[in-house]
Amino acid sequence: MQTKSISVGEEYAKSRRRYGEPEQMLRFRVAAIVTRKERGQSYSKIEGWIVEDQPLNDEGQRVFDPKEIVSCSPEDLIGPFQENKELFDRRQAEIAAREAVEKAHEANCKKLHDLLYEKTGIARPEDIENPKSWDLPYRNSRSRIEITRGGVLPLIAVLERL
Repeated sequence: MQTKSISVGEEYAKSRRRYGEPEQMLRFRVAAIVTRKERGQSYSKIEGWIVEDQPLNDEGQRVFDPKEIVSCSPEDLIGPFQENKELFDRRQAEIAAREAVEKAHEANCKKLHDLLYEKTGIARPEDIENPKSWDLPYRNSRSRIEITRGGVLPLIAVLERL
């Protein structure tokens, strides 16, 4: 690819050949384009990460470590990864897996939220989904459970009985 058609932060298709292994198509996320000039000639290198080599965190998202940056030539990049069906399908599968993890976490938070009201014996408010209900003893906000002052003592009493 030509350097002028490469953008920082975008992902491109790149092939990798390793000894004894078949050629792989990988996604390469661009972190920087480094250009140097010598005697009227300019040389460019692309720095970034091979996406498939980066680990996943607990939320199913890739962690891009600045110490893990690799370099390649602009000619090594084949084109935008969306144009390569194999890479596009792999990306869609990653998105689906991350959404499944998020849905499971939301379901677990809802279950915990319901159990907190049930086990502590606190009357469940009717308008529990209203985000302006800041005085609720237990809130399920953005997939995390918050325990307010009104819910602390009843929860301690239940846990002490266990």
